[in-house]
Amino acid sequence: MNNSRRILVTGASGYVGGRLVRALLNEGLTVRVSVRDEKKISGQIWANEVEVSVGNATNFEEMKSALDGVHTAFYLLHSIGVGADFDELEAKMARNFAKAAEASGVKQIVYLGGIANDQRQSKHLASRARTGVELSSTSVPVLELRAGIVIGSGSASFEMLRHLTHRLPIMTTPKWVSNRTHPIAVRDVLWYLGNAAKLENPVSGIFDIGGPEILSYADMMQKFAKCSGLRRRWIIKVPVLTPKLS
Repeated sequence: MNNSRRILVTGASGYVGGRLVRALLNEGLTVRVSVRDEKKISGQIWANEVEVSVGNATNFEEMKSALDGVHTAFYLLHSIGVGADFDELEAKMARNFAKAAEASGVKQIVYLGGIANDQRQSKHLASRARTGVELSSTSVPVLELRAGIVIGSGSASFEMLRHLTHRLPIMTTPKWVSNRTHPIAVRDVLWYLGNAAKLENPVSGIFDIGGPEILSYADMMQKFAKCSGLRRRWIIKVPVLTPKLS
């Protein structure tokens, strides 16, 4: 591994991104983060140990500046929650980032997406897959790691699961609690990402990453209840219901 190579982490203010920055610094790597608002990382313990580039992923010149001199760029951005057309915005961001990476001579892009092997995909997973396609639209090699639900304190999906399991001994839930997923511990996600930063030669391809079990969301709730010393939860599935109403 060449410790002199510069690594760019986008989404550094997010759950996985913030932990990845810390892991890379622990490996002695030179890390730059790209953020829209520098204040969002001011509270991180590593804030004074990284280079900071402020910019928006839709702005070519700002991304080109962020990627200048970078060997490996981690793409950990998403735009869920910004409106109904979030998928179009995500595609635009990824396409612009890829072009800026090519113009800056980046050797490797690493993208953390979502497992999307089912024929019927949610709009969210379809957008994650499209983001991978847009990132791969230039000559820069893209290593796309696809993960299911990430298990770890602070993960949005995991915190929702924990909250429901703790608060509701009897749950009325939507049908999606029977959906099977491939959970993975956040420390294992970081292991894959961290080793991607050490690759001797660029890699292109899509790789699913997961833990040892394939479980439904209901299975995970029951396992969490058992680990927490709670009695088995009653889960009543109904045709239409939102997590908020649960």
